[in-house]
Amino acid sequence: MKLKSVLIISLLSLSIGSKAQNIYDLLESRSELTVLKSLVDSTGLSKTLKTIEQATVFAPNNDAFTNLPDGVLEYLGKKPGMVKNIILFHVSPKSFTSQQLEATSSIPTAFTAPIHLANTRNGLKVITASVVEADAKATNGVVHIIDKVLLPKKLAYDYLDQSQFSEKAYLGLWYDYARTPNSFQDNTPKRDGKRLSACLDSTADYSLNQKGEVALTNTCYRKVSAGEVFMEDIDGIAKIASERRLKVAFGGPLLRGIQRIFTGGGADYWVFGVGPTNSEGLYSWALVSGIKRDNIFILTRTKRISEQVRADILAHALLEGLPVSKLIFDQDR
Repeated sequence: MKLKSVLIISLLSLSIGSKAQNIYDLLESRSELTVLKSLVDSTGLSKTLKTIEQATVFAPNNDAFTNLPDGVLEYLGKKPGMVKNIILFHVSPKSFTSQQLEATSSIPTAFTAPIHLANTRNGLKVITASVVEADAKATNGVVHIIDKVLLPKKLAYDYLDQSQFSEKAYLGLWYDYARTPNSFQDNTPKRDGKRLSACLDSTADYSLNQKGEVALTNTCYRKVSAGEVFMEDIDGIAKIASERRLKVAFGGPLLRGIQRIFTGGGADYWVFGVGPTNSEGLYSWALVSGIKRDNIFILTRTKRISEQVRADILAHALLEGLPVSKLIFDQDR
């Protein structure tokens, strides 16, 4: 009788100890995933991870979030939309074991961009992250714990901040607060035999013209060795090609027409992020790059900004995979 009672108690304990967990419950039960779990809760995705039929989750551990560049995690606290898209980028709507992942080069995600994989001598790489624990089984899928936060860094279409963009709030005068070097502002041409400096105090002024087009005037100042200052400006027309995407052609009508023929509408400018609107209803800052994310223009409404605003802009740029390390700030030129 005693033996039977002990056996029953042991079976019950085993049953309780091995209680099946869905993906959310699994995350909640792991002490090394508390940051991820709190972010999931803040975005309302907890129900999704509980009820989704099948999924694979790449779960960054707490150290992965701690190792983000300074200011990034704090900035995410202000951008729930970006947090949600980052989490969705860590979720695939199919269940993949580590063995299956090792046999493929990419898998779809619940975000717009796929995740790329590589089977290396040091184990499975998920973009740049390593899998530190594979195949944590849940009733509705599998969790792989990784050592880095994954961010989509390929084409511009996969930008994280997908909040509504207002063309009207983008109009007005912008100051070139910082930029990565480029051939049209950082060249040093000659004028009257004198060598000019790279562009300083650059501005971009957007306005609606009489035709209802977005007119643009870019202006910059170049120093001459003798202390003179030379002003350059160029006009253009910007067309909103799609959400956050501007096609800009410079010069007169003929030159703009030629540019649009050979470039498919003009140069591509993607607005990866904007700051809160100011008292005039205009964005306070903008983060602009190209489709390959290989350059940055930081535009601000004033020549100087606070350290906190600067930190927010750089955090946003890092999250979008832009080359922050190559930035040169206007006051440093």
